[in-house]
Amino acid sequence: MKPLNKAIRAAKIQGEDWRHVLYRFLLSYRATPHTSTGEPPAELLFNRVIRSGVPAISEQYTTPVNVAERNKRVEEKMKQRKEKVKTYVDKTRGAKKINVAVGDTVLLRQSKTNKFSTLYDPEPYKIISIKGRSVTARRGEKSITRHISFMKKFGGTSKQNKSKMESTDEEESSENTDGQ
Repeated sequence: MKPLNKAIRAAKIQGEDWRHVLYRFLLSYRATPHTSTGEPPAELLFNRVIRSGVPAISEQYTTPVNVAERNKRVEEKMKQRKEKVKTYVDKTRGAKKINVAVGDTVLLRQSKTNKFSTLYDPEPYKIISIKGRSVTARRGEKSITRHISFMKKFGGTSKQNKSKMESTDEEESSENTDGQ
């Protein structure tokens, strides 16, 4: 923690015992309301108001605390905070929601073996089941289960299908030239 290290360095420069500064710092830190919960960590842990050097004449400190009610309030505030942070991070990192369903054709991310290997396996898999964020896909006899983030929806054609299509196109073009 940067503030902790800063306090210890300041104590050493001023010639104070760094241990006493550490204890004062931790008391202040634990008695300060946290941004995500709105409550001081020590109060949440010990279910009582911690006496610190900072005087507080607040209604919150003079009335008895209903622990169950406070815990619900803290949980709600934390949910809101998590949702806010998630929205921000998804927006800044360009996160995309992956919509796949059973029966879809997908490409599977593969590990890079050399500088010429592709990010995704060129042969597609077909999704056979989805449980939460785990997806099971099959290609021939091979069945594989991975997290949904390793899948990419596939709308094109595979090498095998492409070669079959090219051979049928050649046959059709030769039939058309013969028939003319």
